[in-house]
Amino acid sequence: MKFLKTLAPFCLGALGLAGPVHAQLQWPDGAAPCDDLTDLQACVDVAPAGSVLEITADVIPDFQTVHIEHSLELRPAAGVTPRFSAGALVTVTNTPAGVAAVVEGLEFSDFQLRVFQNNSPAMLDFVLRDNIIHDVFQQGLLIYGAGQSNDGPMQVLVENNHVDVPAGGQALYVLVPWSSGNQVRIRNNTFRINDESQGAAIEVSGPLGRLTSVGLEISGNRIEGADYNAGIALNLRSLSEVDATVINNVVIGQNGNVGLPGGIATYIEDTTVQGRLLLVNNTVAHGRMGFSFRADTGLGDNMLVAWANNISAFNSQYDIQAHALGDRLVNDYNLVFGSPGPNGFTPGPNAINADPRFVGALDLRLLPGSPAIDAGIDTVLPLDVTTDVEGLPRFQGAAVDIGAHEAVPSAAPPPAPAAGAQAVAVPTLDRPGLYLLVLLVLGVAWIKRP
Repeated sequence: MKFLKTLAPFCLGALGLAGPVHAQLQWPDGAAPCDDLTDLQACVDVAPAGSVLEITADVIPDFQTVHIEHSLELRPAAGVTPRFSAGALVTVTNTPAGVAAVVEGLEFSDFQLRVFQNNSPAMLDFVLRDNIIHDVFQQGLLIYGAGQSNDGPMQVLVENNHVDVPAGGQALYVLVPWSSGNQVRIRNNTFRINDESQGAAIEVSGPLGRLTSVGLEISGNRIEGADYNAGIALNLRSLSEVDATVINNVVIGQNGNVGLPGGIATYIEDTTVQGRLLLVNNTVAHGRMGFSFRADTGLGDNMLVAWANNISAFNSQYDIQAHALGDRLVNDYNLVFGSPGPNGFTPGPNAINADPRFVGALDLRLLPGSPAIDAGIDTVLPLDVTTDVEGLPRFQGAAVDIGAHEAVPSAAPPPAPAAGAQAVAVPTLDRPGLYLLVLLVLGVAWIKRP
């Protein structure tokens, strides 16, 4: 298919600086101008492209503003946990030469992040990793491709951050540029979001009516709070080409009903959107709306949504709602329970309607005896996914568990073999073979129907 040829390979290795590191500076313990605690920007400006700038101060004064317009890694010095006081703003702006920027290991209060592709034809590579962010301010974390015809691609990695979103704030919003070869990975973050009736913890959108392609991974995130509009929202606009995986995420407490609401919500604008969306081993619970799938004019023959091994439970309005997806929504091995409203979809033959038996309202691990244990189908997981949302091994029982958490089986000694018994080798199908088999069974093979 055409989109497979044009979509850049979705690398699951770590993103990093594009090019060699030329220098390592320290602020405010460096040479002038890197010796002024009130002026980080002056040090950023003199840092050569590709530099590592280490922060040696524990507390940074209020209202620091940092503009990055060349490749730079901003991180703490060894043994230091720098905390930016109220009102910090970091902007990263791409240039015709391309920018690779990393913001890592820092702590912020009342923080804003702005990352702009800036109509540059060059690649923008941005990493936000291992940061603690207290109370993102206003629009919060904004990574923005302008949607112009000369936009180059973006590579974005948002990983292992802890983000608190106050009332009226917005967490993470990514607008994919109008170009091919974009890669966006959002993984292993914690978002706490409250009183944001029109905001989402994670929202990824394509440009309106513009040809764009994106490899997208949203995995291992935990989103909790109350009265927010969406946990994860995907807005796939006209002409988009997408290869997306949403896996091992936990969403608790969604309660909005505006625009694109839902614990995990997907909007597919029309039949020109092509590719695949794989939603596997997520848990959405104790909110208003669980999973929401919406396609205004249905799905084209070149678009498929696969929904497997998920839990949607105890949501007050519905657990899953599918609008106009028809037979292009393939679903099976999901557990759906506790919603009073109509779900608007036909469950797969191996679906479960039973209490998942969570440990607690905010602890969605599975208790012993849960019907979700060993009830999933492990071969729909990508082959490189070997852990659950907490990093525990994914394959611990007879089959993968349904939901984001894998239960740890109680240790039991194997039975002793009978006297004189010999081990018999049982032929098995390896995981790649099983994966291909299940793709055929579920209809997830990429074959355009006649």
